[in-house]
Amino acid sequence: MSFASPRLRLVLILAVTLSILPVIAIISWFFTVQYKEAAMIHLNHYAVTVAENVASAEADFIITENYASLQDSITSFQQRVHVDSITVTTPEGTIIADTEPEKLGSSLAVPGDGSDRQKIRVDFTTGLAETLLPIRVGNTTIGWCNIILDVGYVQAGLVSMKKRITAVTVIALSLISVLIYFFSTAVTRPLEEMMVVAEHVAEGDFDQKARVAGVLEIRRLAEVFNLMIMAVKEREHRLHQVQKMEAIGILSSSIAHEFGNPLMGINFLLSDLKHMSCLDEEHQRLLDLGLEECNRMKKLIRDLKCFYRPSTGQVAPVGLHQLIDDILLFQKSFLRSRKIEVVKAYGSDIPAVMAVEDQIKQVLVNLLLNAAESIDEDGGIVTIMTEVDREKVIVTIHDTGAGISLENQDDIFMPFFSTKPEVSGTGLGLSVSYGIVKNHKGEIKVSSSPDQGTTFTLILPIV
Repeated sequence: MSFASPRLRLVLILAVTLSILPVIAIISWFFTVQYKEAAMIHLNHYAVTVAENVASAEADFIITENYASLQDSITSFQQRVHVDSITVTTPEGTIIADTEPEKLGSSLAVPGDGSDRQKIRVDFTTGLAETLLPIRVGNTTIGWCNIILDVGYVQAGLVSMKKRITAVTVIALSLISVLIYFFSTAVTRPLEEMMVVAEHVAEGDFDQKARVAGVLEIRRLAEVFNLMIMAVKEREHRLHQVQKMEAIGILSSSIAHEFGNPLMGINFLLSDLKHMSCLDEEHQRLLDLGLEECNRMKKLIRDLKCFYRPSTGQVAPVGLHQLIDDILLFQKSFLRSRKIEVVKAYGSDIPAVMAVEDQIKQVLVNLLLNAAESIDEDGGIVTIMTEVDREKVIVTIHDTGAGISLENQDDIFMPFFSTKPEVSGTGLGLSVSYGIVKNHKGEIKVSSSPDQGTTFTLILPIV
């Protein structure tokens, strides 16, 4: 079985990846900013501490103008961790000591009044941080101390953090992609299978079924999909039956019309012959048999005319309970002779239906007689139930007879089909009933199993 290209899987992976990347970028930016802010606080504190230590230690050397000792002192301070260079100037900015002696005598830009302390300036590109601190005795500024720190370790930490974030991002995306792949497979594979099944159904193969697998929602979708296929299959089959019944109905009406007139002539001829005195007893018996067959054919033709196009009549409110009771009263002797018990389970407040009374009576008689005749000589039970379902009245007739085989259930509404002996019926009772019910915009259904009895369900709209 081939499947469609997994475009949905690719779309899911891309969608989730593109959704996660901005989140990871924001997290990376946030941690980078936090790291830089923490580094700035650390560097500022460290630089000020070193500058204050230098200023405190070198004040006496500046006052006494002992520049040689001052030079030695800042050289020793340079040995501290992360100190790149130290410069000491006069209040005017002339360099009097520097870890780079060649700068002695040159000038350094300092604040004019000596009242401001320059904040630390960090250049992460060069990896250097600079701070300028006044050297005071009391309120008098006697010089300036400029310290440059090597902050390459901070830059290295920042680069390392970015590498770790990148590595975590790659690992996270890889894991997410794998998870999405398996998750999307669990989603897309059943969908792809349903697409293949749908293609077969579209070609008329209604025996296909979607595999119920995957997550709960997909399993539910597959179950609903299979129910839909069954419904389509059933409707395709109701449709075929209706089309066949309509075609046979038209044919039956034509046949009944063509045979009716000649049969009438034969019937008149036989009736005239029967009254001739010259016929002996044997010929009289043959004429009686001929007339009986004519009458049987007349009944058959009458049923053919009624098939799927029952005779028109007046539509009026029909009380089904009273109609059923009348039928049971009329058939009382027949039912008693077959040892059949009738159980009535009428629903309450059953409204009348708008129908042609004699036609609905014919349907109920056919269903009741079929139920009775399916029960053997030992007797049985026929149960008649009524109920209301929204705008419809439902009549159910169940018998404890032999039942109908599964292969025959599709044919019982076809004309001339019968499981009775040939002399017992024409096979048109259920066909005529089917046509009457359809003309009343109703439904007639059958449910049966061999040796489990049969249930006929008659559904009629109230209006």
